[in-house]
Amino acid sequence: MSYPKWAVPILMVLCALNSHAQTEITGAGSSLAYPVMQELARQFKEHKKIELIYSSVGSGEGIRRIAARTVDFSLSDIPLTQYELNSQGLVQFPVFASAIVPVVNLPGVDVSRMTISAIALANIYIGKISRWDDPVLQELNPHINLPDLPIKAVYRSDVSGTSYVFTSFLSKSDANWNAIYGIGSRLKWPVGQGAKGSEGLVRTVKATEGAIGYVEFGAATSAQLDIPMVQVQGILITANNQLFAESFNALTPVRSSFYKFAAAPSGLQNSWPIIAITNALVLQHPSQDDDVRGSLAFFSWVYQSGSSVIKSFNLLPLESKKGIALVEAQWKAITNEKGRSLWVGEGLGR
Repeated sequence: MSYPKWAVPILMVLCALNSHAQTEITGAGSSLAYPVMQELARQFKEHKKIELIYSSVGSGEGIRRIAARTVDFSLSDIPLTQYELNSQGLVQFPVFASAIVPVVNLPGVDVSRMTISAIALANIYIGKISRWDDPVLQELNPHINLPDLPIKAVYRSDVSGTSYVFTSFLSKSDANWNAIYGIGSRLKWPVGQGAKGSEGLVRTVKATEGAIGYVEFGAATSAQLDIPMVQVQGILITANNQLFAESFNALTPVRSSFYKFAAAPSGLQNSWPIIAITNALVLQHPSQDDDVRGSLAFFSWVYQSGSSVIKSFNLLPLESKKGIALVEAQWKAITNEKGRSLWVGEGLGR
């Protein structure tokens, strides 16, 4: 079929635009998010015919990759400040949340009946409590005969959002920990053994008698790791999905960048104290429109259709209309080089 000469340049432009249409989205970051992202990607491809490839490299490496513009988005359990977002040209918004739980390998002990306090956890990771039959732990568990066994603390050796959330909890719970070590995504831990990624920590705890670690609840239950009860300010709390969801819903962002969340004024007295919010990071002013459009289409689909998948992994989806409206406000600030908004959705609130 032949075309008039005047039509050839137009057809060439149309072909170029069509060839640039995004058929693959790349993401990297949080290892905690890897299992659910695999299933979300599979279903997204099935419904939207767009492939999404997500690499489990840890939150810190994910941040580095999106800042270097080598992926379309990253997922991080480490929140970035507004200054960090501005300096890297990024927009941040929550996708889902998870509960971080302590996990223990103590053969012969019914760990589900065992109690560990927030301060005892800090002292274990400082090295002050080094054996399972320590008087502090025995006093917390008078009904359990704790073994005469060394405690082998396991921590994340990589830059980890899970470590960031866990050390935030230790800092709030113990003044000594806060003064010496504080909050960090990668610390020089005083005692213990390092393991890379959530998968590595799970494998190490499972293979080490006397071990204690910290990991996302879904990963802990999938690996059949034992989870003790946690005592915070004299209140005994048992890990369960309903409590996690109530605790997440009670949080409200105190900054539009979603850097920090606070419990509601009438917050739950027995709320789960270690909630990790997984944020997405995308470019605020991409050089190519499709560098962000595909990612926003994916996360829009997640908010509207991915809740059941997220819950099936013992994670907490963002479902509130108010929360999603705040996310959409961030998306409207994403523009191309000409200043045109790249989010043209009809609204995510349900």
